[in-house]
Amino acid sequence: MPVWIVEPERVTRILTPRFVAAWTTGEAPPGPCWTDEGSGGDDRIHIHAVTWRDPPPREAAIRALMEDAARAIDDWITRRL
Repeated sequence: MPVWIVEPERVTRILTPRFVAAWTTGEAPPGPCWTDEGSGGDDRIHIHAVTWRDPPPREAAIRALMEDAARAIDDWITRRL
C-alpha cells in the first residue's frame, strides 16, 4: 500500500498522520517551509503550505515525516528524468 501520492507541486500522505503539502525545488518559496538541501541549488526540495488531515505529531516526528516526503518527491522526480 502506498504511503505517498506525489504529483507536480503537491505531496499527500495517505496514512496517519495524513497531510497534504505543496512542494517546489530550487529557490525557497516565501513563508515557512521545510527544506531538504540535497546537493544544493536546484536540487533543494521545499515542502510548504502543509494542511494536516489528522492531528499533527510532535516536532521530531514531523521532521521525520518531512524527510520521508522529500525522499518520495526525489524518487518521483528521478523516475521522470
